[in-house]
Amino acid sequence: MRCLDQSGITQWLTERQVTPEPYGRSDLSTHYRQFELPSRPVANAAFVRRFLAMSDDEILVHITDWSTYEPAEMAVVDSLRKASGESRHLIDAPGHLFPADESELAIALFGHAGNFEWNAYLYRPNDFATLYNWEGELYDFWSADAKTHAALTSLADEFGLAIKN
Repeated sequence: MRCLDQSGITQWLTERQVTPEPYGRSDLSTHYRQFELPSRPVANAAFVRRFLAMSDDEILVHITDWSTYEPAEMAVVDSLRKASGESRHLIDAPGHLFPADESELAIALFGHAGNFEWNAYLYRPNDFATLYNWEGELYDFWSADAKTHAALTSLADEFGLAIKN
């Protein structure tokens, strides 16, 4: 894993033709779906694991909002970042870039964000798939690919997640 500051996040998104922070944008011509998060952390990890299995590209997890710097909430994130040689605070480098072979770490970080009701994006290159965790309650999903959208809808159904739109 490598941490990115806002400039690095913007550069990665631009180079890989990814729409930045699509939440709330009505001008996108992509496929969109909103649904509930799995209610249990183990189910959520299984869901994200299956979601990531749809592609073997690198993964960018961008944490955009967290309520506090409570020690229990930050311990996992800080440990993961320090293990990767990162010394900056989360606010200074909120992007976490994972190669495809580190997807389990991406699952853990993205799940952690949901468990503590943080907001975070999980991006895949070329607008293939963007998943947004909204405060641990809802996932918003965007894709430029109709087949990926259909597969994600099917996956949400398989996990019994209520579709919100």
